[in-house]
Amino acid sequence: MTHVEQPGGTRLYLPAWLRRSFANLLALTGAFALVGVFVELASFRRGDAGAWYAVAVLVAVTVVCWWLAFTLNRSPRSLGATTGHIVLFETPMLGVAVGQTPALTIRGARDAVERFIPLEEFGDLFGGWMIWAAPARPTRDLPGEALGVWSRRTCSRFRRVLRERGATLEVRREPGPDQRMARYVTMHTKRDRGLTDIAADEHLSSTGSQAQ
Repeated sequence: MTHVEQPGGTRLYLPAWLRRSFANLLALTGAFALVGVFVELASFRRGDAGAWYAVAVLVAVTVVCWWLAFTLNRSPRSLGATTGHIVLFETPMLGVAVGQTPALTIRGARDAVERFIPLEEFGDLFGGWMIWAAPARPTRDLPGEALGVWSRRTCSRFRRVLRERGATLEVRREPGPDQRMARYVTMHTKRDRGLTDIAADEHLSSTGSQAQ
């Protein structure tokens, strides 16, 4: 998804499907323009200034279209990545629970979180990470992928590390924008895992907390 400026400084975020449609159209236009360049060169006649002009225009169209297509294929930066004020959504995962305690997850805009905690550090700090796909209805706080962790103890550590590294947090205990979980990685097995494994980890975390 991407955004356009509206009167008064507000932003309108475009849905991912619309952004991809524009990007594909621009890429196709650039491809046709590039074909036109080769056609002009094949029929080029020495001293024909008009042919040189046509080639220059077609090259410019190709470059502009492909640059715009590349830009549209990238999600806009979240507000947290720019300001350091990160909105985190902390919520139980529906359908994943051990006993009466549902598994807890916390997530924020991936670019905002990685500003303070690079993805390479998640394994050592939290034992793994979760990535959610871009929401169907993007917002300024979550315009693209989300990054976070699971289990109550790890969620607490996640917030603490972000604050220690200078982030300003706004924790919302609500589901937030509708997102699909894309990856769940734990460094214990070094492979993607399923929702049943999340429940098992949550059970271990809860048991450890009660023991203390």
